[in-house]
Amino acid sequence: MAKGDHLQTSGTDPASELDVQLCGPDERHLQVDLFQANFGGDGAGPVLEWRYDRCPHGQPVTLVGRIEGQAVTGYACNPRRIGWQDGGVTVGQTGD
Repeated sequence: MAKGDHLQTSGTDPASELDVQLCGPDERHLQVDLFQANFGGDGAGPVLEWRYDRCPHGQPVTLVGRIEGQAVTGYACNPRRIGWQDGGVTVGQTGD
């Protein structure tokens, strides 16, 4: 799936479609708004920017889902390093 590609799926209401797209720095504000609406606070911007745009372990995959243009859900798979004696491995940490 490349940036700009769309994945559309029908939910329980056939009149609404979930439009899922890759999310980059230009759309990060959508993820910040969703995070703050669900968990409160106002400090998510710098945290999500680091997690998704400056992660030292590699580039995460981040998605945002919209219904009728309104962001309603997000998903991310972030690379993380675990282990130390054998050099470690990179794994994916997911969140929605």
